[in-house]
Amino acid sequence: MLSYHEKRTNAIKDCIKLTAERLIALQRSSELSSNECNKEVTRDIQKKQLLLRQFQTELLNEEVIQTSAFKVIYERCREHFRHPVFDKFRDYDL
Repeated sequence: MLSYHEKRTNAIKDCIKLTAERLIALQRSSELSSNECNKEVTRDIQKKQLLLRQFQTELLNEEVIQTSAFKVIYERCREHFRHPVFDKFRDYDL
């Protein structure tokens, strides 16, 4: 499960990095393009910005999902299973 979460997080981070690079390239081309092409480039920039925000939101959602999954496993298996990832939940024990 840990490796799956790590792979998914890394994939989302790679998508964020790639989208940010493409957005920067579009912004640079927008500065150099003529006014006729500028509307089309501006529309593409807005689409890339939206996509970048969606990836960032997905990364935050993934962190919440991971924390929830780890917390459930910790609550059910804390007597039998010890792992460093569960250290942050030990403070919540009663």
